[in-house]
Amino acid sequence: MAPVKRMRTPNMALLIATVVSWCYPVAMVASFYATYLVAWVELGYAPRPWIDCPSSIGVWVGVFRYVPGVLLMGIPVGAMAGLVLTVFFVVRRYHWAWAPLAVVALCWLWIAAFAFLRWDPGRVGDWYTD
Repeated sequence: MAPVKRMRTPNMALLIATVVSWCYPVAMVASFYATYLVAWVELGYAPRPWIDCPSSIGVWVGVFRYVPGVLLMGIPVGAMAGLVLTVFFVVRRYHWAWAPLAVVALCWLWIAAFAFLRWDPGRVGDWYTD
C-alpha cells in the first residue's frame, strides 16, 4: 500500500502575517472612518469638509489623524508583502496552482479598498484632506 501524501501545514507566524497583510486594505479604509468617528464624538455633530479641520478639532483627533497617513505611505510595502506572503502561504498550504487565484483575490481587495475611498460616502476623504 502506498503511503498517504499529507499536506504541509504552514507555521503560525506565516499564517498570522498573511492574515494581517490581507487586513491591511481594510484597516486603511477603517482608519479614515475611525478618525471621522472620533471627530464626530469630540464635536458633537458630523464634521463638515472645509469647515471643521481635522488638525484643530481636539487632542484625540490629533492622535488619530496620523494613522491613515501612515497607512497610506505604507501601501507599497503592504501590497508587496501581502503578495509575497499570500503566494508563500498558498503554495505551502495548498498547491501552487491555487496561487494565481489567491493573488487575483488580493488584487481585487486592494482595488475595492481604493474604489471605496474614491467613492467616499459621507465625504470623509474630503474632510480628512482639508
